[in-house]
Amino acid sequence: MTRPNLPSDPAPLAERSSWALPYATKAELVYQHLRDMIVSGALLPGERLYLDEIAQRLGVSTNPVREALRRLESDGLISNRPHAGAIVAVLNVEKVEVHFMIRGVLEGLAVRLAAMNLTPTDLDRLVVLDRQLDQLAAASDLNAWDECNLSFYKLLFDCSRSPDLVALIDLQRDRSPRYRNFPDVLKQRAEETGESRRQLLAALRAGDADTAERLHRANVNRVGQLLCAAMGKAATRHEAGEASLFNGRRG
Repeated sequence: MTRPNLPSDPAPLAERSSWALPYATKAELVYQHLRDMIVSGALLPGERLYLDEIAQRLGVSTNPVREALRRLESDGLISNRPHAGAIVAVLNVEKVEVHFMIRGVLEGLAVRLAAMNLTPTDLDRLVVLDRQLDQLAAASDLNAWDECNLSFYKLLFDCSRSPDLVALIDLQRDRSPRYRNFPDVLKQRAEETGESRRQLLAALRAGDADTAERLHRANVNRVGQLLCAAMGKAATRHEAGEASLFNGRRG
């Protein structure tokens, strides 16, 4: 039996062109695009996602769209209903309460680890973002405040030096109700968080992991309470509107 000709000294992995990563597939691009739209609030909870329409808008066939929707469903960002198709996932108040409990545990651990691993440079960058947040809140620039707030906590969580934990936090945050859909909550958060953030920075500066974790868990709990209250009010208004419409039709 003839053996195939094999190289006596295979090239190192880094030199093998066949190991180069391919460009992003169409399914990956569609997935990232839809995911960004859901996370940013451009696609609203309960909004219907039409396979053919998405494919046409993005200039692709339906196959990559179908694959992207499957991934988004796995992430918990969309759901499929019988005879209704794919919709952006809707979180009810009960699910949101549990969701924020999970976030409190994960993010609290990240803050604890950050307090143990924070460098002076990291702390300086957090202080700069803290000042920017105060300025944006004073100017009532809520959208910019929201973006800066995300940057503050992204940096803080990254200081945990635990990429796996950060990935879990990112997934949970992606599933959160959007401030954009509840502007009153966003305004209240921008107005009230300055002092609690200063206390958190003081605990981080002192390396007090217990206090830092406790303060951040309280912060997450507060966000959850405000969003649940806002969702409850929105649901009540929606139900009242439906009842009025129904009564009007009967009359």
